[in-house]
Amino acid sequence: MLSVKLASRNLPRRKARTTLTIIAVVLGVALLVGINLATASANSEFTSYINRFWGETDIIGRHGLIPFENTTAEQLSQVAEVRQVAQRIAWFGSLNNTPLQLTGLDPRADFEYSSFNITGTRLFSPGQVVVSSTLAQKFRLATGSTVNIYTFDANGNNATLTATVAGMDHPLRNLGIAVYADLHELQQVLGFGDRITQVYATLEDPGQALRARDEIQNLLGSSYDVSAPKAETVQRIQGQMAGFQLGLNVMIAVALVVCSFIVFNTLFMTVNERTYEIGVMRAVGTSRSQVFRVFLAEGLLIGVLGTVTGVVAGLAVSQLFITVFEKNFGVGSLPEPVLTLPIVAIGLSAGLAAVLAGSLYPALSASRTNIIQAIRPATRNQEKRVPNSAIALGSVVMLGVGSLQAFRLAPFHISYLDVVLVPLGLVVLGAIVYSKLSRVLASLFFPLSRAVSHVASRSGKRRLVRNAISFGMITITLSFVIMLGGIQGGIQTSIEQGIQEALGADIILVANQSVPVSFASNLTSFPEVSTATPLGPSVVPWPAYGSIGNASVGVLAVDPAQFPKIIAYNFLNSPPTEEVYSQLGASNETLLVPDALASRLGVVTGGNLTMTTFYGDITFKVAGV
Repeated sequence: MLSVKLASRNLPRRKARTTLTIIAVVLGVALLVGINLATASANSEFTSYINRFWGETDIIGRHGLIPFENTTAEQLSQVAEVRQVAQRIAWFGSLNNTPLQLTGLDPRADFEYSSFNITGTRLFSPGQVVVSSTLAQKFRLATGSTVNIYTFDANGNNATLTATVAGMDHPLRNLGIAVYADLHELQQVLGFGDRITQVYATLEDPGQALRARDEIQNLLGSSYDVSAPKAETVQRIQGQMAGFQLGLNVMIAVALVVCSFIVFNTLFMTVNERTYEIGVMRAVGTSRSQVFRVFLAEGLLIGVLGTVTGVVAGLAVSQLFITVFEKNFGVGSLPEPVLTLPIVAIGLSAGLAAVLAGSLYPALSASRTNIIQAIRPATRNQEKRVPNSAIALGSVVMLGVGSLQAFRLAPFHISYLDVVLVPLGLVVLGAIVYSKLSRVLASLFFPLSRAVSHVASRSGKRRLVRNAISFGMITITLSFVIMLGGIQGGIQTSIEQGIQEALGADIILVANQSVPVSFASNLTSFPEVSTATPLGPSVVPWPAYGSIGNASVGVLAVDPAQFPKIIAYNFLNSPPTEEVYSQLGASNETLLVPDALASRLGVVTGGNLTMTTFYGDITFKVAGV
């Protein structure tokens, strides 16, 4: 307590210096808290959008197109993490030669269906269906209209479902056309008995979806395909955001290092100015540990004031970052940032750690002050110092080791060692060079005043540690500015590449019926359209079997000549892009597989992948991943 009292009395004596140091801590902590709040808000909005896009479902279990017993749903309901289970049939159908997805469900028990945007009757009965609004517009269907949906049963025979329209679905995410019928009625029409084709499930903790997916996959066996669409999508987005988050974390680290240097510089100057006072304290019986605690307490008081204020100021910084997200990244209105306990804990601990790092050496230096040299200024120059030549040699060694690490020339490699040693060696060597050339440099800046030049050159020689800190602050600040430009360019490039790879098209035109391939070529007659490519998506997922697993996958038919001009895929462990698409165009039994799916199925470029189609099992060659 005595150390804290003495520290609290000494800080106000240097108001300007203390205030500026506290402001530096506030800015560093505010940047940390603000960025964490802003990214948490953005991630929350992305996750919320994914939840709206994918609906309530956390887990989907399929057996390809092969119906399975509804006891599978009972198995899932026994899993501890599962909260709700719904059974469905996903099958093929057509209305007036328009292909559609025919879905059978229980409208009173299907949690996913309950979240649909439906006008008309939601709780339909046997003999009634709910149709997509696109289908209703195309054929001018209204409530009470009668429809004949043609399909085929489990034995491959033609079947017809005759029903009246009870309501219309206005889907958020479905690009295709769907008709929802009563589950038990559809089972009878298709001759399925009590069998189903899909099981949907929600979890008590959606954050554990990936672990639950693996557990359910083991429970059901390898013949089933279990997926967690929301969690897998979030995982992909987080992977794409990892580089952006890393850049922000580097910004935070640099800001905290600068903050630590400023605290060091402030306390080191204070120790030098109070050398006589320290000597008197030591002379009257104050121990080294007590002196150490007094100066450490001064630094920690600065840290407490700065970090607490910085956490609150971080709210304003987060609002600034959210504004940048909304204006520059096309994100909708993000939720207001809220200070949570983990973010507050991270901000306080990181800020206090930075201040503590900057306070230790000055406090230790104060505790080691020689009493005689402190009280008698004439003897201070007699203290032993490390020769500048030894310091210069140490800096050269740091530069050498760091350079060997950076260029991978050393027999060993330690991650990030070069990032630490090279800047540190440059900073120390710069301070040594400045101490040697201070007179020459001072004469360049003060050519008209020999007195000023002399004083500046003498100061440069005597304060090697402070000069090194000043060089370090300048170096870090300049590298921070350069890094911001690099991060901005890297983020812009990665976002452009990601968008081009995922959605390279400027316009996606979805027809509600089949159109000829020439339709895409006709679009180029518009002066605004430079390139157009036809796409043929499958109505329902098809079973795919690799060497180590199976999955229900959507198939997209593309034009190998035009498709790569719009969608720029980045191929992994594959031939050059031109060769991949050349193989795709040369044979109808070749395909491209996403990396995640290839890993799950155990297939590689040049390998084989078997898919179940209307014409039986067909083995395709993987042209690229």
